[in-house]
Amino acid sequence: MFGKQKQQQTKKPIQLPHQPNPPTVKDLQKMLDETLHGSGISVQMPFGESPEIFTITVSRDPMRGIVHWMLYRGEGSQSFLEWDQVTTDPNWVFNLIEAAFPQMGKRKTLFEIPIEQAQTAKLTALKADGTESKSDFEGDVQNMAIPNLIQSIDMNALTGRLEIDAKTQIGVVYFIDGKPIHCVVDGDEGESALLELISWTQGKFKFFKEDARQQKTINKPLHHLLMAGAALQDQINLLRDKGVNLDTYLIRRHAALSKEDFDKMVADGTGSNETLQKQFYDNIDGRTPIIDMLRQVPMSKTTWVPIVFNMITCGLCSFKNGADFNESKPVAVNWNEVHQVASLLSQPDTAIYTKAAYIYFLATEYHRFVRFKHPFSTLIINAGLKAGDERIYPLHTEAFRLVGHHIQQVVRETDLIFHFGENSLACILPSTDLASAKQFAYHLQEILNSTPLVTAAGTYGVAATVGAASIPESCESVESLITLAQPRAI
Repeated sequence: MFGKQKQQQTKKPIQLPHQPNPPTVKDLQKMLDETLHGSGISVQMPFGESPEIFTITVSRDPMRGIVHWMLYRGEGSQSFLEWDQVTTDPNWVFNLIEAAFPQMGKRKTLFEIPIEQAQTAKLTALKADGTESKSDFEGDVQNMAIPNLIQSIDMNALTGRLEIDAKTQIGVVYFIDGKPIHCVVDGDEGESALLELISWTQGKFKFFKEDARQQKTINKPLHHLLMAGAALQDQINLLRDKGVNLDTYLIRRHAALSKEDFDKMVADGTGSNETLQKQFYDNIDGRTPIIDMLRQVPMSKTTWVPIVFNMITCGLCSFKNGADFNESKPVAVNWNEVHQVASLLSQPDTAIYTKAAYIYFLATEYHRFVRFKHPFSTLIINAGLKAGDERIYPLHTEAFRLVGHHIQQVVRETDLIFHFGENSLACILPSTDLASAKQFAYHLQEILNSTPLVTAAGTYGVAATVGAASIPESCESVESLITLAQPRAI
């Protein structure tokens, strides 16, 4: 399953000095330049004052050609992701950081801040040193709709930057001779970002005449984009009129639907991506609101609105809103069946998960890393029994159970324990970097070697060695991870 994965050396990120204040546009531009043209693929800058420490990270994917920014709260293994954005625009990243910084003491992510309390990013033209420059003209979207505004810029063949502040969202469009060449909205870029911007009905805009950037992410003619934007707005209006919003629960009308029947039903809908549309439909469970579905499979508004529009108008789904849905009875869970599934994955005589289950869950954790970039680690424990003659004897069934029990007492609820070999066990540690895994391995080895096993046949000492490895710090494949986690022989 993993035999064809490419083996790579993971470059260590460039760690910049910690600073008490958030980075400026100039700082972010330097980080971007170092990532694109310097010696490192990833650059990190910690900032803030204890206990509120943050780290902004920029990295580039040489295979896909994208630049990824991530903001973390906390330090080491206690850190968690605030947000991540794919963009090459340091001004955009600066605005996101500035929007989040007033909330740093409240222990909330950007997604948890209520709309009415959300901090608006300061939308002004920023020079490289972070100072402001004056706009050439500005106004309110309610007085001049965005499609009309863009057409006016086109008719006057203006070159520069249009910035729109919609309180909870920020959009930036770059023009050359009136033609849009690049757009950024909420981290999305290009034509899809411009289509979403066209659908906005409120906000303040400013235009700055200046030399536009050379990056070109918009290639379609403007009149095509305006027509597509108008169609998107029609879909948004129809869904709003029906009462469909992000808190809505979609409910399938058909218990089972073949791909052929599905394709027939959506044939008269909008021209959405067939693969994404079917994937979205397959994920509908009747218990997850649209907003949570979009967190599981992130999509821009220009992608998910047409899909939801098709689900409703093509008869695939009915829907309920949160207030109505919460009145329904909770779903009963048969926990005996759950325990039966767990027992099928375990070795009957020890009740510890099998080696095959270890590989399966390790593969699952690997795919989680590929999707969300969260590190994970594994431990491999070699153990034997010490009798009075100081010789090392193999673990018998009862000893395996007791060693597994001792490990279970010190791991987290999210960690899993497995058989690995005749005298070996393994652990999977989700969301754990290499330093934390090695420290835990050291303490676990101490605990096992100092805790005697009281069995029916007598009391034995334990001789254990514990190895640790992590993805992505140690390697980038499951096979290499298992190899590198092997501890020394007992």
